[in-house]
Amino acid sequence: MELTQNRKAFLDVIGASEGTSKIPNSDNGYGSLVGGGVFNDYSVHPNPHIWIKSINAFSTASGRYQVLHRFWMTYRKQLNLDLCKGGAFGHEAQDKIALQMLDERRALIAIDSGDFKRAVRLASDCWVSLPGGCQHRPTMTIDYLQKLFICAGGVLK
Repeated sequence: MELTQNRKAFLDVIGASEGTSKIPNSDNGYGSLVGGGVFNDYSVHPNPHIWIKSINAFSTASGRYQVLHRFWMTYRKQLNLDLCKGGAFGHEAQDKIALQMLDERRALIAIDSGDFKRAVRLASDCWVSLPGGCQHRPTMTIDYLQKLFICAGGVLK
């Protein structure tokens, strides 16, 4: 899938919303672990099992878009991520996974057309940090995220 300017801007919004892009030494979030830790081996998903008190469960969320290990296992094969520059869980691979997840939710159509609020609604079941998510745990408002989208070069309809 092509990484257009609107798609890149939306991925930046997810990284900001998830809080990964501001974790120190995390390579703009690509090397982040759930809970704020970091990793630097992009050859595979790190598959951490980190206890998250707020949800009373372990999580394997990793990378800029906090991809769970079980999803990475599927996407690794489906998207042939072993051939990605930088490793099977490197920047390119993580971007491809996020774009695939957005495509599966039909959010890419909204992103491409500049319908930011609709794109957020469609993507919010996957990223609970986005407003409208099923777990109602947004970290930023839709208006603030839309400003981030525009600042990252995104164009609204």
